[in-house]
Amino acid sequence: MSIRRHLVGRALRNRLLDLPQGPREWVFTGAESLTRALQESGFQPAAEDQPRLARRGRIEQGRLYLETGPEVRIEDELALAPLTIDALAEDESGRLIDPHGGREHLDEGLLRHPSPLFGHDILNLLRVALAGAELRQWGFRLAHGTHGLMKRMA
Repeated sequence: MSIRRHLVGRALRNRLLDLPQGPREWVFTGAESLTRALQESGFQPAAEDQPRLARRGRIEQGRLYLETGPEVRIEDELALAPLTIDALAEDESGRLIDPHGGREHLDEGLLRHPSPLFGHDILNLLRVALAGAELRQWGFRLAHGTHGLMKRMA
């Protein structure tokens, strides 16, 4: 399995919205360790870059556990994003990876959670509140299903 690098998160979302990108978050797949991923890929992160390994979430006895490894796919990582508009990745060739309809939700101004894993991370309440505050001036609104889930979580 080859090591691959993907741009994810707020920087990619903001670039697609023509907003200032800020720090870039890079996720590596196909590696056992971040050190190895950086060495083998030759990636030299800038000071503001945030590289890390892709993670996969699993629910056990009602709790969310995260694991990394060379078999973890970028789609596994994107399922952990708080919103579909953050569950986007761009690979090294510039191809957009969008397993949860985030590009369409950007165009619609919709804040929606991407997967059932959302409800197992209480910090997602804050992440959505921050995204909502940041994007409200552009007409973004919270999806009804996500709003209901957040009320149950609170």
